[in-house]
Amino acid sequence: MPGPTPSPTPGLRRRDTSNKPADTAVKQQRLPAIQPVMTPGKVILTVSILGTIFLGLGIVLYVFSRACFETVVRYDDQCPLGTTCTVDITIPNDLEPPVYLYYQLTGFHQNHRRYVKSRSDAQLRGDNITDPSSLSDCDPYVTYNGTNIPINPCGLIARSMFNDTLLLKKPDGSVMPVTKDGIAWNSDVESRYRSKPGLNQWTNVSDPDFIVWMRTASLPNFRKLYRIVRDPMPAGVYHVTIQSNFNVEAFGEKYVVLAKTTWFGGKNDFIGIAYIVVGGLCVLCGLVFGLKQAFCRRQPGSLHSVTGGHEESRTVTRADLAPSLAFTIPPTMPSQGVAR
Repeated sequence: MPGPTPSPTPGLRRRDTSNKPADTAVKQQRLPAIQPVMTPGKVILTVSILGTIFLGLGIVLYVFSRACFETVVRYDDQCPLGTTCTVDITIPNDLEPPVYLYYQLTGFHQNHRRYVKSRSDAQLRGDNITDPSSLSDCDPYVTYNGTNIPINPCGLIARSMFNDTLLLKKPDGSVMPVTKDGIAWNSDVESRYRSKPGLNQWTNVSDPDFIVWMRTASLPNFRKLYRIVRDPMPAGVYHVTIQSNFNVEAFGEKYVVLAKTTWFGGKNDFIGIAYIVVGGLCVLCGLVFGLKQAFCRRQPGSLHSVTGGHEESRTVTRADLAPSLAFTIPPTMPSQGVAR
């Protein structure tokens, strides 16, 4: 027969094992791991390889960027507000579709916090909002003057929509076919912006031009896609007829941009230059470290540079480290028993 269960000794507390991790390789950190020793040779090789990759990639990006067609023409100085003017764009070589027509603004801070939040996503989705108090983010453009009727769509972003018109013409003066299909994100067109009958919207919120404008820019100088040319454009002088309605006199300038894109995006020399600079610095560092390792090598584990050549005493003085530090490193670490 089993004996009686011993009673716990007074004064001793049973160890709580409720929070003990499970005895698994993951929780007990017994998984195999690689702990590389970064010797000078490995560091030099790694830095040199990365520098070569960055340098080669930067050269490729820079060459493709320089070959990418883009022309930018300012027109606000030629087109006073409320007038119509024509600016010329010269295309030196034939362009295959698609070709993109942008408008560009400078000094327009769409990233301002109050401006960014000045909208009603519910209105833009097609919901009928009748209570002006739920549109406080749109202040001061919430209701029509002298009424309690909400503006639909409300807010500063919709109120300040870019409204210049750009008409691209061929060298012979005929209109160049363009389309606005595809200028806005598919997710925005399909789910975020919907026009419904009976909502009394002062503009068509499902129009791609409106959708493109409502996606605010992160920098004060930005360009937005206006039209897409899907026909070949032979070399020549093209004309853009502009009706100037958008006032920029108080903050910046207006440009019209005609551009192509490549496999990595539009024309952007900065990315290629940045890769070239970083890659060149890495290669230079690898070369310098390699020369130092070849002619001024220090044996791994040597305390010569720390002790000043006195290996036998292994004494580190205050002058070697800091004015307030001094200690002695013993030749060997004494073995210590484990206390039971």
